[in-house]
Amino acid sequence: MKKRGKVLLCTLLWTIQPIGLEDLANKLGYRSKERFIDDYIKPLKDNKLIEYTLEQANDPKQQYKITERGIHFLIGHPL
Repeated sequence: MKKRGKVLLCTLLWTIQPIGLEDLANKLGYRSKERFIDDYIKPLKDNKLIEYTLEQANDPKQQYKITERGIHFLIGHPL
């Protein structure tokens, strides 16, 4: 599996429990939050595999969590 696939999969696994962007990026070895958002968070959100825990996107307490669709993806169910 290539790096991008591994990071996407790890991101899904880390979001089983709600987690903040900074913690998530650090756990996966990314210093640039902007790049991490563009490369990994945005595609996962666009495909409805992860979601915000709060309605306001820019809330400092914002966290990400896996969606039901994301769980189905992880366990191999058709989307």
